[in-house]
Amino acid sequence: MRDYRSTALRTIFVAALIIVGLLWWVRGQLRQTLWIGLTVTAALTVTIAILTFVHGSLTVIHMVALLLVLGLGLDYALFLSRTEPESQRGPTGRGVVACAASTTIAFSILATSSIPVLKFLGLTVAAGSLVSFAIAWAGSRPQPVAIS
Repeated sequence: MRDYRSTALRTIFVAALIIVGLLWWVRGQLRQTLWIGLTVTAALTVTIAILTFVHGSLTVIHMVALLLVLGLGLDYALFLSRTEPESQRGPTGRGVVACAASTTIAFSILATSSIPVLKFLGLTVAAGSLVSFAIAWAGSRPQPVAIS
C-alpha cells in the first residue's frame, strides 16, 4: 500500500507540474503562474498535514480526494489572480466565496458520515477547500488596471 501512496503522490506532483507549465504557456505571465502554482502547492501541503495529524496516514481515498482539492485550489487561485477592472472584482470575489462556502459545507456534512470512505472523502475535500480558499484569498490583491 505504501508503494501505491508514493506512486499516487508522484503522479499528483507530475500533474501539478504539467498544469503549471500549461498555465505559463497559455497565460504567458511567469510571476502570476508561479503564484498560482505556489498557492495550490501550499494548500495541498497544509491539507496533507491536517490529514496526517487527524488520521495518522493517507489512504487511497485521501489521495483521490486530494486530486479534487488540487482542482478546487487551482480554480480559486485562477479566479482570484485575474487582472480585471475594479468593478468586476467584487462579483468575482463573491462568486468564489459562494463556491468555497458551499463546497466546504457540503463536504463537511459528508465528513460526519459513519461510513469511512465517505468520511475520509468529506474531511479531505472540506479541509482542502477551506485551506485552498484561505491561501488564495490571502495571497490575492487588487491588480493595477492598464488603461488602453
